Amino acid sequence: MVIQEVTLVNNQVRVCLQGSIYVEESVEIMRKFIHLIEEGYISFLVDFSEVDYIDSAGIGILTAINNRVRKRDGGLVLKGLKGLALDMFKICMQKEETEGLRSHAWPLRGAGVISRKDKPFAVREDYMM
Repeated sequence: MVIQEVTLVNNQVRVCLQGSIYVEESVEIMRKFIHLIEEGYISFLVDFSEVDYIDSAGIGILTAINNRVRKRDGGLVLKGLKGLALDMFKICMQKEETEGLRSHAWPLRGAGVISRKDKPFAVREDYMM
């Protein structure tokens, strides 16, 4: 199971992931987030410190989750990205920017990705979560 732990701290849901995230694991993540959003939660912190890889399907699922919570004035923070997982986010976001598909704003900041309505996507290495 890719979802290691789900906890609630001050009305923010903290989701700890582990291992490699491919299509099958992405579906599990999407189901869990849909359930939490339907329960009324809109603020999420996703800990990637134990994730070694995520494919484009996983990034697509997180993008869909991001869009859902932003529509409800919520937020999604991805923390602890490193190695291949961080590289995959950079590649996918760079491709989006190149193709003009900036439909979802994710500022990428070193070891973390922060979703905010007021910030456009940017790759930055000067900030560590």
